[in-house]
Amino acid sequence: MNEAVSLKRTAECSVIGKPLLRVDLPGKVTGSHPYLQNLRFPRMVHARVLHPPITGSTLVKVDRKSVATLSGFIDIVVKRDFVAVVCEQE
Repeated sequence: MNEAVSLKRTAECSVIGKPLLRVDLPGKVTGSHPYLQNLRFPRMVHARVLHPPITGSTLVKVDRKSVATLSGFIDIVVKRDFVAVVCEQE
């Protein structure tokens, strides 16, 4: 960190320490706000990343058969220690 940097005084700040009009709050409270999770596109699929139980774990194998029969299953993506399951629905 550069110790020589001088900070603005609170009076010089345009946002910090000042009340702001939150035009997004009504939509968030009523549920009408457009969240990223609510976007839908034609032929859209969903994926979930699977995390190891312990940080730094090494992936040994993936049992594709254990999930291949699930409803809506599309594929499993494996890249080294990265695993994601792709399905038609969340």
